[in-house]
Amino acid sequence: MKTENMPENIKGNIPLKDYSTFKMGGAAKYFCTVKNEEETKAALDFAITKQLRVFVIGRGSNLLISDDGFDGLVLKIEDSSVKSEATKDGVVLNLGAGNLLTKLALDFQKESIGGLEWTAGIPATLGGAICSNAGANGKEISESVREVRALEMELAPEKYLESYALRSIKKDECAFAYRKSLFKDTKKFIILGATLFLSRGDSDKAKKEIEKNLENRRQKQPIEYPNAGSTFKNPVLSEEQKDKLSQKCPHFADVCKNSTVPAGWLIEQAGLKGKKIGGVMVSEKHANFIVNTGEGKAEDVVILISLIKQKIRIKFSIQLHEEIEYVGF
Repeated sequence: MKTENMPENIKGNIPLKDYSTFKMGGAAKYFCTVKNEEETKAALDFAITKQLRVFVIGRGSNLLISDDGFDGLVLKIEDSSVKSEATKDGVVLNLGAGNLLTKLALDFQKESIGGLEWTAGIPATLGGAICSNAGANGKEISESVREVRALEMELAPEKYLESYALRSIKKDECAFAYRKSLFKDTKKFIILGATLFLSRGDSDKAKKEIEKNLENRRQKQPIEYPNAGSTFKNPVLSEEQKDKLSQKCPHFADVCKNSTVPAGWLIEQAGLKGKKIGGVMVSEKHANFIVNTGEGKAEDVVILISLIKQKIRIKFSIQLHEEIEYVGF
């Protein structure tokens, strides 16, 4: 739907379930796909004029979008530009935020550039991965980041956009931590791209690692159902909590590493695998995944998340924290 004086690439009342790996959620008041900095700025100028809130979406994973949608402008970043410069130690890459992680891993493997093999199978764009400091197989995207190029938004008290400014943010300013960053914590930045440093690698070895990672995801994750990825962060336990768990669960020592226990294991120990609320369910394959069985609603997910957190608090005295981000609530 178009309205008068709306830029050509901005559309109204667009269902966001079509842009979410969860395949649920209401409509965005306005929606815009942008492929470069100029298009992004033009969309933000429109948001300023209309006094709109702004939300950025990449691949649409790790998001729970309200059944009521988003009352503002949703930007989908699709800049997949790649520029590389070889150095004596490796390769410096300037990448658009819309690059898909798995495609980058596969393309770089062919060019004997190593360091992103662990990302194979992660349904995310580079921008989304940097925002949440995505990680897998003991590695995180922050390890490769040198600098992030972003637009910093100034928001009114009502959270709508007032102005923006271009910034280059060095790695040590990004406040990277486990599934956290400056960008996720403040919700004031639109990531346009980033500079990464990767090493030269063995193409054949990298190919085998990518294939292994893809197969592990096929075997261990419920890719046959729409889902948002891991629902909860893996909690870090105190010594007291570890002692209590080791007494309750004989195999606790086998899963606890560096005082961190998998959230999925806790959920499984609480007997919640297969638990259903409405059209959503705790995955039978991996308990830290909530899957959409067909007609799931965001409200169903909210209720199921609340139930899981309550059960884990009661049974283990551990507070789980969501890895997914709530949009439009």
